[in-house]
Amino acid sequence: MSRRPRFRLLFAVLLLGCLLTDSGVGFGADTAKFQSLVSDWYQDEFRTHPVVADYAGFHEWDGEIGDVSATGHDIEVRRLRGWLDRFDAIDPKSLSLADSDDREVAIGKIKAQLLEEERIENWRHDPGVYSDLITEAVFQTVKRNYAPLDVRMRFAIKREQRIPDVLATAKTLIRNPPRVYVDVALENIDGSIDFFQSSVPEVFASVTDKSLQTQLGDANEKVLSALKEYREWLKTIQPTADGAFALGADNFRLKLKYEEMIDLPLPELLAIGEAQLKADQLAFNATARRIDPAKEPSLVVDELLKDHPTAETLVSTAREQLLALRKFIVARNLTPLPPETMPTVAETPSFERALITAEEDSPGPYDSHATEAFYFVTPPDAGLTPEQREDYLQGYSTSVLNNVSVHEVFPGHFVQLMLMRSLPGLSMVRRLSQTNSNIEGWAHYCEQMTLDEGFGGDDPKLRLGQLADALLRDARYIVGIKLHTAGMTIDQATDFFVKEGHQTLPVARKEAQRGASDPTYLYYTLGKLEILKLRQDWKAKMGDKFTIGDFHRHLLEAGTVPIKFIRRELMGRDGPLL
Repeated sequence: MSRRPRFRLLFAVLLLGCLLTDSGVGFGADTAKFQSLVSDWYQDEFRTHPVVADYAGFHEWDGEIGDVSATGHDIEVRRLRGWLDRFDAIDPKSLSLADSDDREVAIGKIKAQLLEEERIENWRHDPGVYSDLITEAVFQTVKRNYAPLDVRMRFAIKREQRIPDVLATAKTLIRNPPRVYVDVALENIDGSIDFFQSSVPEVFASVTDKSLQTQLGDANEKVLSALKEYREWLKTIQPTADGAFALGADNFRLKLKYEEMIDLPLPELLAIGEAQLKADQLAFNATARRIDPAKEPSLVVDELLKDHPTAETLVSTAREQLLALRKFIVARNLTPLPPETMPTVAETPSFERALITAEEDSPGPYDSHATEAFYFVTPPDAGLTPEQREDYLQGYSTSVLNNVSVHEVFPGHFVQLMLMRSLPGLSMVRRLSQTNSNIEGWAHYCEQMTLDEGFGGDDPKLRLGQLADALLRDARYIVGIKLHTAGMTIDQATDFFVKEGHQTLPVARKEAQRGASDPTYLYYTLGKLEILKLRQDWKAKMGDKFTIGDFHRHLLEAGTVPIKFIRRELMGRDGPLL
């Protein structure tokens, strides 16, 4: 593929967005200045964080990883403060409503990055940051066919040549890590080693250029050596790792404010999550009684899990579910749909199986070459015993898989992310902000909404699968707050997931560990509740003119910014988000 100047296309998209906006406000000098500033900011962001650029669909920096040194972090703080000053200098009153909101989103994103750099400093405390970064950097070069294989191989080699230095630098930066961070890094690093040892050579095996194969072999060998040394270093620091992972109330509140634009007192926020957990628990128990009133809900779930596709029918079952869901959406005019009819449904490629069990994989918002979308499901490993195979497939029970299909594809991530690519008037900020409470909130909302609107004919088994996932997300909401602001331990969080979230012990443990490093993973339930509240208020405003399909169209066409701004633009004013 020719290496065309992608930012020429980027500027064209920005110009088209200006021409097509429906704000009704004329385009003065400040608006043009703002649009130019946004373009410059993203270009600088992608140059500084090349792996982030991969996600967005810009590949000019695919041979780079970024500067992880202490000096690099000092430079990053100065860079971010400079951009903050430039966005602050623009008077929001001189902009259209959409541009003014975009400016506020950009400022929030920059403040969130500064919060991480200066106060949270995971780059000083979490050794997994570095092993994950280097794995993801090379994974992005093999994941999608955005360029000829030999071109992507060159990118992979260049990135691999940087990896030993990245890991060596990491050892000099990590200070007083929490034990849970070291434990998780050690649990994950074998997957990284396997990726470089098996998957990378496998992906590039068909490239006939012997020189490239020699370079890859040499670079890969050094990466493996560096990763194994890093693993041994992790083992040496593990026994004395006693740092605190909790953010504290101030940092937690600011992280939520800047990233999700939610600024509620933590006791009020926690009470909302606890009320939602209780409501879902009651619904879960009532639904289980509908299936079998003579059994405890946990036993009803055990029976439900036994109804699953085989390894051989896993992909075809997922495909059939998508066809049924899409037909339902079209018949009810439930949401707008992207031009792409369906993602390709397939078994997860072998090099991804250590990383995912099920995933919707969309191209980046600005990727113009590798534009296909996939829905991957991972079959059980051929080496499992019959008992292990059965246990694995129970994770794909028919009702649970249907809920995953809703979340990942129809009308969840696939619809939102692919539709976003096709909207010509959407700004860069709205394509690229990727707010978790919007994206994950929408997908989680869809799980409930699709059944509420009649899919499955009120089948209690489908509802129980949906509620089982809702309990998991509700437990994350509460655990995240309590781990980081109320002294909850990892063991207590694990117990909470088991007792209150109906999770198995292994799942509960991983969820508790995730909460230590993903403190605001309340965004699934948070986003769902924001959308439900906005829908209620929009319905009251529209009266007899309200349709759920029209509401969903407005919501999706606003992009991936925090729900706060979509509320402002739909309702004409700010208001309670929850």
